[in-house]
Amino acid sequence: MNGLRIAVTDDMLNEIARCIGSRPGFWTRVDSDRVRIRILPVLIVAIVLLLGAFCAVLHFNEQRRVSLVRTLTTERVQAAIEAQLKSDAAIMSAALKPISLDEKLLKALEAQDKASLLTRAKPLFECLKAEHQITHFYFHRVDRTNLLRVHKLQLFDDKIDRESLKIAETTGLPGTGLEQGPTGNCTLRVVYPARIGTRLVGYVELGKEFEAIARKVHELLDVHIIVAIDKKLLEKDKWDNRNKFVGRQSAWSDYPDAVIIDATLPEPPQTVNEILSRNRMPRNDDLAVSA
Repeated sequence: MNGLRIAVTDDMLNEIARCIGSRPGFWTRVDSDRVRIRILPVLIVAIVLLLGAFCAVLHFNEQRRVSLVRTLTTERVQAAIEAQLKSDAAIMSAALKPISLDEKLLKALEAQDKASLLTRAKPLFECLKAEHQITHFYFHRVDRTNLLRVHKLQLFDDKIDRESLKIAETTGLPGTGLEQGPTGNCTLRVVYPARIGTRLVGYVELGKEFEAIARKVHELLDVHIIVAIDKKLLEKDKWDNRNKFVGRQSAWSDYPDAVIIDATLPEPPQTVNEILSRNRMPRNDDLAVSA
């Protein structure tokens, strides 16, 4: 056996190659495997890139959709608040027309007869409060000092410097405004001059606190509302006094430029706190409304 030698001729090699080549699909499988090995990394990279692009487009579209929904919702809320302010002002104006022409009320106002005024005005106030959420009812003297607050009997004789009353004084026409009162609350007000004939005997005023307006919009649109006001429009002492009494608003020192006057949820979201903590009032593109 040690001396055994095997000779392989060219004819033998050709025959082996012929036999292997005659197997169906042999070379095809070999070529396919080679192609597969070469293109597989390219395919993986292409699939990863396509998935990344798809995710990026999906994220962009979702962000754009959220931004559009937020913008549209904010515009709806702003429009609803403006519409509600106009509606409430119209209701108070309609109520004040007959009140400012009531002969008994006018005579009591001219005589500064607080008892007679209260007797006649209290049932009116209770009706307006129950039906239209009117929260304020005033009778002012000609010199703009308050004679009677039907809603707060213990407070009177203070000078009223609100713009709505000044408009009624200077123009002789009804005045309207969203203003801060002596207790710090922000109230939509309508003031009518009261006359006997052509003689001015005083002013009659109705008001509705803004909190009631915000909550009505909240119920109408099913969104949470946080109402913030620039501190420049308020007086700190009045605000602190109001906050001690009501306890729903933010403290004066919570934010640098604004205070929260009302909210329809217990605590402001972190995003709102961050916006109000900046050293400026929020811009329109800061506004966020949570459903």
